[in-house]
Amino acid sequence: MSTKPTERISRESSTETALNTRAGTPKPVSASHALMKSSKVAPSRRRRRKIAMITAPRVPRTLIGAPFPVPHRARWFPHGRIGRVSWNEIVPDVFSRRYPQDDITVTVVRGTRGLLLVDTGSSPTDAALIDADVKQLGEVKWVVNTHAHYDHTFGNQHFAAASRAVPIYGHHLLPAHLNDYERPRLAAWRAGTGSEPPRDWHDVIITPPTRLVHERSWLDLGDRRVELIPLDRGHTDSDLVIHVPAIDDSTGAWIVGDVIEEPGPPMYGSGCFPMRWPRTLADVLDEIGEDDIIVPGHGRTVSRAFGVAQLAVLESTAALILEHYQAGHNVDQALADQDAWAQPAATLALAVQNGYRELDEDDDLDLPQLR
Repeated sequence: MSTKPTERISRESSTETALNTRAGTPKPVSASHALMKSSKVAPSRRRRRKIAMITAPRVPRTLIGAPFPVPHRARWFPHGRIGRVSWNEIVPDVFSRRYPQDDITVTVVRGTRGLLLVDTGSSPTDAALIDADVKQLGEVKWVVNTHAHYDHTFGNQHFAAASRAVPIYGHHLLPAHLNDYERPRLAAWRAGTGSEPPRDWHDVIITPPTRLVHERSWLDLGDRRVELIPLDRGHTDSDLVIHVPAIDDSTGAWIVGDVIEEPGPPMYGSGCFPMRWPRTLADVLDEIGEDDIIVPGHGRTVSRAFGVAQLAVLESTAALILEHYQAGHNVDQALADQDAWAQPAATLALAVQNGYRELDEDDDLDLPQLR
């Protein structure tokens, strides 16, 4: 199999142009929280540093609907049974389809020049099934990865094959994330030492995007354009959202990957940045209209109000990570305080571990402004 060499989006391209200014006026999105400077520093066993002390009210676990499942997203189906469901047209010419395997939500944007497909599933088999399902809407001419995790990128090879050579767009840091996290994960699963169930892992060829997105850019689908927006660090360091502006009197759509999680609480996976994630999500919510539709990477479509509620969960988690860090607690001690967390502590081990690393490594960490 061969693919086109990786290339950077060009400002001069006829199908995409860079947008250098942020659109719209920011709107306040945070819950009523406070930020204040602490007179204390971290315990002596950690290197001394000045740090902002976050205080945040505890968020009930039922804030986002039903109690969070633990662990969430544990919905595995036998090989080949990715599901037979219908496409849902959420706004004109924007379709979503929720597949049972990984509860992944695949999105398609239709233009007169073809289809843009968002995310490719967790294997070439998944991608082939998605590709077959999407044929009723048209032909895939572009693919976009919302971030690097395996369940969003391991189907890339199906579309990048020489016979198709569909351009694949992704955050410019996505290839590095694939090498640092997804490649070792795949090797472990092939060796039978990982935690995932058996699948056709030996058929997977890790395939990075062929078009790297360094800045806000537009793709021309013919009768409509979509905006690709690479984000700062959050769910990963490779997150990218797709904005489909409203046309006429319709509603706009935002395809956000796992920056917002619908079927359960925020997923702190490989390469997450729990201390920066709230700020990143707040910046996205600043641009989303009250009537816009948000398509998460898993689960159902949601509203901006849902995103604001999930932001409160992220803020509360960041605040408690900082509190335990300043108290000198290790990860196990922090997680033992189960009732204090805004989501089940069983889902937060990597959040605390990575949050401590962020606090250790960055003296100038811009902690979320909790208002």
